[in-house]
Amino acid sequence: MTHTRCLIIGSGPAGYTAGIYTGRADLNPLLYEGIQPGGQLTITTEIENFPGYPEGISGTAMMADLRKQAERFGTEIRKGTIQDIDLSKRPFIAKDNKGEEIEAETVIIATGASARWLGLDSEKKYLFESAPVFKAIFSLALPSIIGQLILVIYNMTDTFFIGQASRLIDPSLSSELV
Repeated sequence: MTHTRCLIIGSGPAGYTAGIYTGRADLNPLLYEGIQPGGQLTITTEIENFPGYPEGISGTAMMADLRKQAERFGTEIRKGTIQDIDLSKRPFIAKDNKGEEIEAETVIIATGASARWLGLDSEKKYLFESAPVFKAIFSLALPSIIGQLILVIYNMTDTFFIGQASRLIDPSLSSELV
């Protein structure tokens, strides 16, 4: 059984940031990457609105930077997932996908989100060709989408917000709910 003062589940921006801060605090964190190492940002082609990257950066490159920084402060990063965890008593006992048990004094769950694809051929085309529709979800102020129709397939709360925000940025910009 492995013992850690801090178990971090997830390797997106929140997971790596937790690794940076807990590593700096000498908690010797252990981070499990999960099913998508680097999180959803690894499928984002262009990030233009994150502090510290004045020229923009790809999601993959940004997540590589965050990973290096977490490792620099002593975060141990493991491939795999946490399959089970008992949070009813301390120390917490987790089990990974290989059956190894981890005893943790603290657990940070930073599992993020996963895209729910519809299975359309056009999703792959737009995802890998960096179409404006994917950029619209992350930053409505990008000059490349101003004045274009934005087609958003998302949950009702976020779709409403995106539609309202698009009208605040440019009243001529329309959004369509599908």
